[in-house]
Amino acid sequence: MFTAGEHVYGEKPLATTAAGARAVLAAADAAGVAHGLCAGHGPGHGVQSARTVLDAGRIGTPVAVTAFMVTPGHERWRLVPEFSYRPGGGPLSDMGPYYLTAPVTLLGPVRTVVGMASTSRPVRPVGSGPRAGAGLPVEVATHVTGVLKHEGGRCPRW
Repeated sequence: MFTAGEHVYGEKPLATTAAGARAVLAAADAAGVAHGLCAGHGPGHGVQSARTVLDAGRIGTPVAVTAFMVTPGHERWRLVPEFSYRPGGGPLSDMGPYYLTAPVTLLGPVRTVVGMASTSRPVRPVGSGPRAGAGLPVEVATHVTGVLKHEGGRCPRW
């Protein structure tokens, strides 16, 4: 890991466990390189518009943010959807960073998280391609819900 001596920037989770993340950071430190992460949609137009409204005080103090990803699943259109339903994948690891970037950007760091997760269907049918109709085993949570308590104040401008 990091044997090319290059700095690394990514937009997906650093690892799927805290121990895994510590190992990645230790390897980067040992190689003398930096490793950074940020979901790619953070500084987009919608978040910047919200930042302008918040900074102008037009809505007062925000007390809550709601975000939803509503889709029947990647198995409907991806020709090889297995990653989406194996450990390391799933909606939280794959799409969660994008949905968490905006509230953290606008309301600041998260101090407490309360969450629940479930797997709604243990097998999903592949929806397209030569394997259409084949059963796809689900090994990860596919419904994740949570409440985030932010530290207080908002993050500064970009």
